Amino acid sequence: MDRDRAVDALCQSARGLQFLFVVSLVSIGVLLASLRVVDPGSATFVLAWVQLATFAVILAVTGSALAICVRWS
Repeated sequence: MDRDRAVDALCQSARGLQFLFVVSLVSIGVLLASLRVVDPGSATFVLAWVQLATFAVILAVTGSALAICVRWS
C-alpha cells in the first residue's frame, strides 16, 4: 500500500513534471546549439557541458516519472 500512495502522490504533480520535462528538452536544444558557437576548452564550454549533463539527468528522471504515471493509471 505504501507504493500505491507514493505513486499517487507522484502522479498528482504530473502537470509540473510535464512542464519540467519540456523545459529540460528546450534547454538541451539551446545548449547543443550554443556548443557550436563557444570555443572548445574555454570555461563557457565546460559550463555548457555541465548544464547539458544536468538537464539530461532531469529529463531522464521526469520522463521516467511520467512513464510510471502513464502505466499506473
